[in-house]
Amino acid sequence: MDRQLTTCPSCGASNPAGARWCGQCYEESRPAGERVAGWACRLCGEENSTAVDACATCGSSIFASFGDRTETPPPREALWASLAPGLGLAKVGMSVEGTLVGVLVLFAVGAGLFVTVAGNPGGWVLAAVGAGLWLVSIRDAYVVSARRGDAWLWPRTISLWAGVIIVTAAILVLRTPLEAGP
Repeated sequence: MDRQLTTCPSCGASNPAGARWCGQCYEESRPAGERVAGWACRLCGEENSTAVDACATCGSSIFASFGDRTETPPPREALWASLAPGLGLAKVGMSVEGTLVGVLVLFAVGAGLFVTVAGNPGGWVLAAVGAGLWLVSIRDAYVVSARRGDAWLWPRTISLWAGVIIVTAAILVLRTPLEAGP
């Protein structure tokens, strides 16, 4: 059986004719004139390859291209909405992230104040972490609405914040002295 082989233009390896990927360097190979499958940047409209996670033209993250194409509100509206934890993110189209941030901020600040009132001054650390998350969400709401870059709070980074908040809360609760009953 005689198999036809082609040479990869990137690394020079031999591959079966018609192969979509090089078996050596994994570079995509396609016939001349074939359109590259990829994603369109939501901010500038540039077509990008699936191999990259940021737009080649404006640097916007691939994650900014997911979801409905809705009009973003002016930065002033996003900032006003940010007075409630997570609401600014929801206003700019990041409703999942906004909900997660809202829950985490309320939990962190509430638990931090509760632990402080119970006699452990370390509760302020937890409240400060919650306030820090809130400030980052305000920054993200502004940046997304002003189209000045990418948000920092994506589900993966929010998961890290959640881990820090939960571990900090657990440590503080375990170290809070219990009052003896009457």
